[in-house]
Amino acid sequence: MDSDTLTGLLKNVAGKFPDRRALSVSGKFDLTHARLHDLIERAASRLVSAAGIKPGDVVALTFPNTVELRFLRKWCVDD
Repeated sequence: MDSDTLTGLLKNVAGKFPDRRALSVSGKFDLTHARLHDLIERAASRLVSAAGIKPGDVVALTFPNTVELRFLRKWCVDD
C-alpha cells in the first residue's frame, strides 16, 4: 500500500489537503502540502536523472546544524 511509506503518506496528504500548511519555520518560510510534494518530486527526479539513483537506493543527506534541521529530524524521525 502506497501510504505505508513516507513518500506515499506525503503524496496522500498532498492530494487531500494541497493548500494546508505542511511546514513552517517562523519568519523564514511556509510550505503547503502541495508545494512540499512538488519539491520532493523534483529532488527525487534530479537524483534519478543526474546521479543514477534508483528507487530503493539509500541516499544520505547533509544539512548545516540549524534549528530547521532539528525540526526536520523531529518531524521525520521521532515518534
